[in-house]
Amino acid sequence: MKNILLPSLLIIISFSLCFGQISILSSDLPKANDTIRMSVADPASISNFEATGTNYNWDFGSLKPQRQRLNEYKAALKTPYAFYFFGLTKFGVLIAEALNLGVVQLTDVYDFYDKTSSAYLREGMGITFSGIPLPSYFTNKDEVYQFPLEYGDRDSSTFHFTVNLLTLATYSTSGYRINEVDGWGKITTPYGTFDCIRLKTTLIASDTVNVGGSPTGFSNNSVEYKWLAKNQKYPILEIKGMGEGASYVVNEVNYRDVYRYVYDPTAVVADFIASDLLPNTKDTVSFLNQSKNALPLSTFIWSFNPNTIEFVHGTDENTENPDVVFKQPGKYSVKLEVISFTSKHDTTKTDYITARDAAGLNETELMKNRFFIYPNPVSTVLKISITKSIEEETAVKLFDINGKLIHSFSVHDTETEINVTSLAEGIYFVQIIRTDEVLLKMFLKE
Repeated sequence: MKNILLPSLLIIISFSLCFGQISILSSDLPKANDTIRMSVADPASISNFEATGTNYNWDFGSLKPQRQRLNEYKAALKTPYAFYFFGLTKFGVLIAEALNLGVVQLTDVYDFYDKTSSAYLREGMGITFSGIPLPSYFTNKDEVYQFPLEYGDRDSSTFHFTVNLLTLATYSTSGYRINEVDGWGKITTPYGTFDCIRLKTTLIASDTVNVGGSPTGFSNNSVEYKWLAKNQKYPILEIKGMGEGASYVVNEVNYRDVYRYVYDPTAVVADFIASDLLPNTKDTVSFLNQSKNALPLSTFIWSFNPNTIEFVHGTDENTENPDVVFKQPGKYSVKLEVISFTSKHDTTKTDYITARDAAGLNETELMKNRFFIYPNPVSTVLKISITKSIEEETAVKLFDINGKLIHSFSVHDTETEINVTSLAEGIYFVQIIRTDEVLLKMFLKE
């Protein structure tokens, strides 16, 4: 009896172990038209992630999302680069709507992929520079995954690509990746519990930026841990960082998730104010960005409805604080969209500006309704120029952004000034009051 039970028990155990190990195939990874929601967690909140083994249980159920994002896998034909990356199996993932790199402004930045039954391939990038879509192909394709992926598998591959920004600059990267399936078992996150394999990826890369014939090279090495499950399209958990062992530094934690409301105190919130809400059609109106959490190199996109405006003084629709002339009388709605590195937001102020027809005013009325302040922004002395057709006493008042009166005086001259050295940095308003009108303009103390 014992001799019969022992082989049977071994068979049952062997079957159980085999059953618990999954195999990741091409069909388990994203394809064109898939949309996948991810939650992003605080890198400091993850621990005990390097441990691995057979039939291992990884418990990350206490992870909390800081924000969420959607990965949209668009068919290549539905992207701005359809002419360059065509093929029914090819698809692109939007990396950034806009990237302000200081020297250059890039928009519609995509990574492009293809997959076969044996590999998941990164084929190239698409960027738009100065309105021109520019493709960049891997001369040596990056094999992100090789199928099937099973416990104990280990593979390596090399890659190389170059991005050309017309004649301005080039960016290239060369390197290799090592994939090792070093564990299997179950993983638990706020999304659920899944049978999984654990994949460790080591990326060794060298990047080169060449501007004006002066190349600069730097290392770009990283280590990624991914827990992959059947039919989930994206890792149940993905950890990205640098280093090894005790020196490993986590830079990013993403996990597959459902929609959750997440308040992100670091997310950008678009806002702005204008220097004049009732300008004449010949006046210049300064718009001041008041957005919260707009990181350096954020992208600003201004739009007006109707679009009968002109950007002046060297500004344009992507200038943080543009100057605008409204060319036709009427009401204008103003929209500002701000794209930061990790978030974006827009706000629209409907019928915000009412432009008056300067052509319908006689010279006396036109001149009477104008006064100027400069420089703006200002650090020491704010100069005020008051245009008027007759000599009259003018009251000049200075307010802070909360409406508190800071300074008040009267002048008879058309030119005066205020020393603002003692004021804190921020937004202020100058008001002039005459017998038949009250006018207001804004300035920034820096």
